[in-house]
Amino acid sequence: MKKILFIASERIELKSGGGLANRAFLDSLMKHYPNLVDVIQLHHYSTDTDSPHFYYVPAISKWKQLFQILLGHPHRLYLWMPQFLKAHGKEYSHCIINQSWYGDIIPMLKHDGIKVAVIHHNYEVKYQMDNKLPSTLYGLTSTIIRKNERMAFGLSDLNLYLTQNDYNTINNAYGTITHSKQSIVGLFEPASFQRKSPIAPTPLFHNVMAICGSLNNKQTEESICDFFNHYYQILIDIYNQNFQLLITGRSPGKKIQSKTNVRPQTLLIPNPEHIEDIIEKAGIFICPVNCGSGFKLRIMDGMRLGLPILTHEVSAHGYEPFFSFPWFCVYHDAVSFKNGLRQIISQIQHNPNLRQEIIECYYNYFSFGKGHLRFLTAISNFLQS
Repeated sequence: MKKILFIASERIELKSGGGLANRAFLDSLMKHYPNLVDVIQLHHYSTDTDSPHFYYVPAISKWKQLFQILLGHPHRLYLWMPQFLKAHGKEYSHCIINQSWYGDIIPMLKHDGIKVAVIHHNYEVKYQMDNKLPSTLYGLTSTIIRKNERMAFGLSDLNLYLTQNDYNTINNAYGTITHSKQSIVGLFEPASFQRKSPIAPTPLFHNVMAICGSLNNKQTEESICDFFNHYYQILIDIYNQNFQLLITGRSPGKKIQSKTNVRPQTLLIPNPEHIEDIIEKAGIFICPVNCGSGFKLRIMDGMRLGLPILTHEVSAHGYEPFFSFPWFCVYHDAVSFKNGLRQIISQIQHNPNLRQEIIECYYNYFSFGKGHLRFLTAISNFLQS
């Protein structure tokens, strides 16, 4: 059997959402096909482990990057890939691409007889536009990403999705395809994920809440500001000011700082060394992200620590298996937020085993063993073809 090429969309050693997602799929491939998987990664830092199975795409100047974006190629992989395939293309039979905006390299892979699967981590057009990233000229145009995503969807031999919502959205945007298989695989923990030892079954305190994420991310920043504008007063009304809201994550900007500094019940904890140490102090996990697409991995952090979840409906995509549980509440406006919060408070007050039940539900779906089986089932026919 020839080798499998795995193209990562994020540094796989990072504990960010993208890093963990890429790592989970890579760990699954390497477990089933040891020594047959090579990885292409866009970033190479001194902390990365050098390996003959890893290839790193060098950086290009900002002017060259801008020129390539204007030509319709929003990533530097497009420039680098031809020389890589010229040297190594015949070594591979299959390629798995993480992120649909790499669609413009699929014709190169197909030219070398390599079959392609794409894992859609988001509906990329909405994700890129909501975050105003350079690849869309900071939100000025979606045309470039839309073109590449359409190519990824239409030219690949297998389309995989993390959420049902992204499956529906992408199929509606680009039309039904008949030549390609499609499957929803969800997400799961990497085998190599270094988690804390199982926590003691300590009680949950419903008046301590946590919000976390990449606080320098545009969609997270705007969503947290919206939370303070439209939902924070509900906490004051329900708790009569007797509560604490923990907000933690990477590099909060001035907008978030200004919202938290004037509220004594709110504690902003930037750049924690171990974010789980902060989250586990809470009794309720709130995810207010109300824009973008894809899977919001921080909800997994809350569930892994046994916290009931109160999430905006946009962030609930991919968590449908938990909608029937009374500790997983989805809101879309002030009324549903208040009702969800009251329901969770009742669950905490009347179920002393709630934390352990949530942890067990988490591992029954998100453990590496469960996710590995789902992923392997989805790609087995593709890799045998």
